[in-house]
Amino acid sequence: MVKGSNRSSLSGRAIAIGVVATVIACHKQTLPQSVGKPVSICAAGHTISVLENKRYGTAVEVCGHVISPDGIQRVWEVERLYLRDKAGAGREFVPDDAASLQQSFGYYADVWSPDQEFLVLPLGRFEGFAVMVAAKGLEGLAAGQQGAIRLVDPGKDGDTGLWHEFGGWRQGHLLEFSAGLSGDKVSFTADVTSGRVWSATANRFEAITTKGRSKVLPSPPQ
Repeated sequence: MVKGSNRSSLSGRAIAIGVVATVIACHKQTLPQSVGKPVSICAAGHTISVLENKRYGTAVEVCGHVISPDGIQRVWEVERLYLRDKAGAGREFVPDDAASLQQSFGYYADVWSPDQEFLVLPLGRFEGFAVMVAAKGLEGLAAGQQGAIRLVDPGKDGDTGLWHEFGGWRQGHLLEFSAGLSGDKVSFTADVTSGRVWSATANRFEAITTKGRSKVLPSPPQ
């Protein structure tokens, strides 16, 4: 979330404690270096990348370091994210569970939808994704997330939170990701304009969005 706002976390996070170490080892993502030379908000030498929305002039500045844990693959060790404008003015974006993202290299570069209309940032491995409307500009983005998408596995004793993994984009506004526990992850597609989520193999799961709570659909809505 943007710093200053509050969101509640899903229950069931404790179930995944035993599998976190395994997942961390399997989900390191190679990410690009900085593009362009805009005014930096990060401390000197700490700008990893500036992910620009060329349509609306806003950007996400990623602060931290590029490291190579295995001596081969280069990954982001992210410290902070800033939503910013061309002049460099910005607001910090604070995920609900930044630690889970930092420990498992859970940040990604494809934060803007292909049509440049939506910004999707991770809220935490079990918190899903924040969805923001790019046309609202910096102040609109900084006012708070416009929506969120996260998956849970409902049960008699309450919801079990699921580990979320960003996948990519399809067409202009279809977000692809996976969710699950203990290595049993399922692929999902979400329409960020409507909040509808579908999967051919996991319709027992439920999606929680700003549109409310709903069953995961077995196929794309017509």
